[in-house]
Amino acid sequence: MPVRKLNLSKAETIDALLKEYELCQSSAYSLEQVIWQTSAVLGLGSIGALLAVAANRPMILVALPIAALSVASSFLWWRVANRWWTIEHLKFARMRHIESELSVIRQTTYVKYLDDLNDTLAAAHALPASKDAEQIRRRLRQTLRMPAPLARDIEALDYQRAGPKEILRSLPRIILGAWLVYLIVDLGRIAIELLLKWI
Repeated sequence: MPVRKLNLSKAETIDALLKEYELCQSSAYSLEQVIWQTSAVLGLGSIGALLAVAANRPMILVALPIAALSVASSFLWWRVANRWWTIEHLKFARMRHIESELSVIRQTTYVKYLDDLNDTLAAAHALPASKDAEQIRRRLRQTLRMPAPLARDIEALDYQRAGPKEILRSLPRIILGAWLVYLIVDLGRIAIELLLKWI
């Protein structure tokens, strides 16, 4: 089915873009909340399951499926969370496109400038023939249409790249590690009990 193009006035186009910008912003915020909330539920649920198993000390054949379910759930959550992050960043990209089109809103462009600048400078320092940092800054400013005084103001901020994804990346591994430690300790306990019975 062909897409029909709307004939909107300049004011209607600006209004529609501003509404879309707001929708993207609220949708990205909602996705971020979902990611944090589900990670909290997953983390607390896994800790609860581990504590319940440790307190009751069931047979290893009972503990193994519980551990497997907990670990599998965490890795499944990680895959779903990655999809949510992709959608969230598509929203940010669309917001940057709207910012570029309207030339009035700049919040996501500022974040992109800092991320790209720090990523590019870090990569340039890793290369044998390091590029001139000021040349990198100039190119990024031109690409994002950012005036130099504004860019210098942004560069003065205490930059932190690590976001939720970098922080939560370790959650499935922590859950896996906790269950492995429990299972190894429990198997060690069982082995010691068996050895003591034979002695």
